Amino acid sequence: MHMSSSVTFLKRALKKVYRLFRRPIRGMRKYEIALLLARCYGFTSYLEICTSITGGTYSRVDREQFTLRKRLMYRCPLDFHDGEPIDYRTEAHTGEELFTEVQSCGQTFDLVFVDPYHDYLCSHQDILAALSLVGDNGIVVIHDCNPPNAKIAGPEYRDGAWCGVTFAAFLDIVLSSPDLFYITVDTDYGCGVISKNPRCADLFDVHSDEELASEWKAADREQQYPLFEKHRTQLLHLISPSEFRRRLGEAIVIQNE
Repeated sequence: MHMSSSVTFLKRALKKVYRLFRRPIRGMRKYEIALLLARCYGFTSYLEICTSITGGTYSRVDREQFTLRKRLMYRCPLDFHDGEPIDYRTEAHTGEELFTEVQSCGQTFDLVFVDPYHDYLCSHQDILAALSLVGDNGIVVIHDCNPPNAKIAGPEYRDGAWCGVTFAAFLDIVLSSPDLFYITVDTDYGCGVISKNPRCADLFDVHSDEELASEWKAADREQQYPLFEKHRTQLLHLISPSEFRRRLGEAIVIQNE
């Protein structure tokens, strides 16, 4: 590569890094996580899996970055409207029939965002569906993976903040799937990030504790939250928003070398 071309590539990379870092470091919202990932990896298609009481920020999903946006909503009353399109909807208590409908079209997405009904069945089913609907080079983002206390981490719905047991479904899947790379950004009740692609290795530069993973797998439902509370950083591969931004910045530079 000629010197002038190398300088041009470097300037472009630095401009992208600057755009990522120009705002002050603070807690990020779930839709900002999705946008930063899309800008880093060039994602343009987006699917959101949610319910009428979860999600809630579809209007904030960047339309310029994601030229294709789709939303799948279950537990959705017939009279529910929030001013944004709902491409797939059902009143059913799970999204199973809708997942089958989308899968039958053969379409995949660059980024699939999951904000499930936070019981175990729906959380587990939604994450697995997301992994089947994301492209091989794509990423899945899951909301509410880091409940701050046991009160809002119960399996039954409660008014107000409720993360439920999405954290348990998330960990059951990633700790049982050695081909998945994952981290959790410590913001907005924890945003889990999963990839099937080794190209994201710089972002997911964390190694699992095999002994702790085995302990998690052996725990029953009653034992899971106490174990999670004690080892959440290691189990979730928890990183701060500032560390997340730093890693994305490095990934951009690497891709432009």
